[in-house]
Amino acid sequence: MNKLPCMLAVAAVLVTAGCATRKPEQGRHGYVSKVYAVGEKPAKLPACLAALTPQQLAEGRFVDLKYGPMRLRKYATAYAPRAIALTEHDKVAFSPIQCDGSDFPRIQRVMED
Repeated sequence: MNKLPCMLAVAAVLVTAGCATRKPEQGRHGYVSKVYAVGEKPAKLPACLAALTPQQLAEGRFVDLKYGPMRLRKYATAYAPRAIALTEHDKVAFSPIQCDGSDFPRIQRVMED
């Protein structure tokens, strides 16, 4: 009996199981491509970010992000609290990736490369 197909199947299961271990609270990482001034809004905002209160807008700013591998590069706009110092090209963790009900994409922290 040929064991190679069985071994490949087991290896495939183990590899994909490792992909599922990322916890949602860790978020996704991306790179800052633009930091907007406090009070400045990007031209295109998702509905959840456009609905932020004046107080939330005063306590933070918007940033444009790029994330994903080069061939599948994606772009997003996220909210960043003022307490997090950001510059272009910073690697950041953010979550969620897009609007999720009343939850909106926000920067969680700056990551080290």
